[in-house]
Amino acid sequence: MVTAARPPGPSIQAVTMESKPTPADSPAVFFIQNSAEAQPPAKARRAGRLGTALMELAQLDAPLPPGFVLSTGHCAPVLASPDGLPAATAKALKDGLKQLETWEARRFGDARNPLLLAVRLSAPLELPVSQGPAVNLGLSLERMPELAEASGNARWAWDAYRRFAVSYALNVLRLPRDSFDALSSAALDEAGALEEQELSAAAVEKLARAVHERCAQAGAPLPQDPFAQLSGAVRNTFALWGQPRVRQYRRTQVLDDVSGVASVVQVMAYGTRGEQGVAGTVASRDPALGTRQLYGKYLPDADEFDLTAGTRIPDDIATLKSGQPDAFAQIETLAQRLERHFHNAVQFTFVVDQGALRVLTCAPANRTPRAGMRMALDLVSEGLASTRQALRSIDPVAIEQLMHPILDKSGNPQAVTKGLPASPGSAVGQVVFFAEHAEELAGQGKKIILVRHETTPEDIGGLNVAQGILTGTGGLTSHAAVVARGMGKCCVVGASKVHINYHINEMTLNGQTVKRGDWISLDGNTGEVYLGELPQIQPSVEGDLKTVLEWADDNRKLGVYANADTAGDARRAVELGAGGIGLCRTEHMFF
Repeated sequence: MVTAARPPGPSIQAVTMESKPTPADSPAVFFIQNSAEAQPPAKARRAGRLGTALMELAQLDAPLPPGFVLSTGHCAPVLASPDGLPAATAKALKDGLKQLETWEARRFGDARNPLLLAVRLSAPLELPVSQGPAVNLGLSLERMPELAEASGNARWAWDAYRRFAVSYALNVLRLPRDSFDALSSAALDEAGALEEQELSAAAVEKLARAVHERCAQAGAPLPQDPFAQLSGAVRNTFALWGQPRVRQYRRTQVLDDVSGVASVVQVMAYGTRGEQGVAGTVASRDPALGTRQLYGKYLPDADEFDLTAGTRIPDDIATLKSGQPDAFAQIETLAQRLERHFHNAVQFTFVVDQGALRVLTCAPANRTPRAGMRMALDLVSEGLASTRQALRSIDPVAIEQLMHPILDKSGNPQAVTKGLPASPGSAVGQVVFFAEHAEELAGQGKKIILVRHETTPEDIGGLNVAQGILTGTGGLTSHAAVVARGMGKCCVVGASKVHINYHINEMTLNGQTVKRGDWISLDGNTGEVYLGELPQIQPSVEGDLKTVLEWADDNRKLGVYANADTAGDARRAVELGAGGIGLCRTEHMFF
C-alpha cells in the first residue's frame, strides 16, 4: 500500500521568486504545512480564497494534506505565455514540488511509491465555471503494473489512474463528459454491476485503458510525463481567468482591480483505500434554518473526484454517526473548532482515509438570509462571536433581501405545484427558459422568472437578472439552490411536476400549460408555485432582523438618511430606522 506518512515540516512561509524587494503582486509561492507557530503571509489575498483558508487552517494545525499555493502574481504572466509556463512559474512549481518530496519522503513520478498530487483553483470569489480538481497527478500508464504490485491493491492502483485520466480529460483537456460516461456505462453493463465500486480489478484496468485511449482518439492524449501533467493542470487554473464568461462576470462583480486567480497544489488524500474511507462536504449549521447541527452529504469509498463527478447518490451526513462514529466525531469536533476560530459558520470538504480525517477545502457556510440572521444571533448567544464579529458574518445583501415583498395569499390562491424551498422570499415575473432571453427581457425592464430543468454556471447572466428561479430537478445543494442563496434570490428547486419543452418555449406545471411570457409567482419559503401575478406585501422589521439592525446601529459610525419625496416613503423610512430625510426631490410634487 502506498504510504501516507510524512515527517514534520516547517511553518507556513511565503517565498518570493526574486531576492530583492518585489511589487505587491509579484509571482510567489506560499507553502502549506501544519504548524502551531505558522503565520499566513501578509498579502493573503494573493493566495485566493481557498489558498488563504488553507493557510489559516494550517496555522490552526488542522488535518490538511501538505501543499503550496502559486500566487495570483503568476496569473498574468501565464496568460501572456502561449507556449507553456513562464520561467518564474516553472521554477516556483519545481521549488514547491521539491519541498513536498522532502516532507513526504516520496518522489513525484516514482512508480512503486509515488507522490501523487491534486491541483485546484483558488479564486477571489466563486466564478461561473465548471472547474473540478485534477487528481492523482504523477501516474503513467506504462508503469501502472509496478504500482499495482507494490501497493498490494491492483484495483486501487488502476482506479487511481482512471480517476486521473477522467479528471484531467474533463478539467484540463476540456473534452466532453458524454464519451467518458458512455465508457463507464459500458463497463458496468459488461460486468452486470450497478456502481463502479462493484467492478473487479481487471474490469477497472480495462476501463482505465479505455479512457486513456479515448483521449488519444479525441486528439488530446494524456501526458505521461508527471511534470507535464502538473504544468498543464496549473496552467489551466490560471487560464480560467481569461475566459470570456469570467471576464464578463468580473465586470459585473467589480473585480477589475483583482489581478487574477491562484493555483493550489496539494498531496492527494484518499478515501478509497479501505472499507472505512469516505469523502463529503459538510456545513457546521443548517443553511436553510441556521440551527446548530452538521448538514451535508458524504460518499463511502470515495475521494474528491467522486464528489465533483456527480455519478453517485450521496448519503446524509447524519447517517455517518451510526456507521462510523469515530469519523463523525472527528468531523463534528473540527466543525466546532473552526467556528470558534472564524467566529462564523463554516463548510468544508473532507476525506477520511483509513480512519484519519483530512480537510481539502474550507469556506464560510452557505446560508439563506433568514438562516444568516439565526446563525448570527446564536453565535453571539453561544459566546462564539461578538456582535461586531457576528455582523461581519452577514452579507449586507441578505438584509436587503429580507426587506423584499412576500406573497399576499389573502385570496387563498391554489398552488399549481410544489418543489423544495431553496431560498426564501418571493418572486413574481414572466417565464423564460433560457438565460439569454432573461438578460434580453430584463434589459427591457421586465420582471423575469428563469425556469430550467437545472441550472449550470453558464446560466449566470440569466440568474443575475431574474427575480426568481424555478427548476424541475435538483435538491437543496444543487447549483441553482446554492447560487440563489448566495444572491439572495427566491428559488424553488426539484419541482417534479415541471416539464419543459425547450424547442417550443413552453412547459407544463402539473398538467397546465405555461408559455414563455406567462406570469407565475414563487414562494421561496414554502416551495409553492402559483399561476398568474400574485400581489406582494412588504414585511415588517421584527424578530431576528430587528435585533441585527439594532446591533448595526450600535456599531455604525455613519448616519443613514432616506431618499423620500412622499409622505408614504418618509413614513416607511422612519419605520426602517432612517435618521431623517437626506434627499427630497420637490419636482415630484408637481407631477
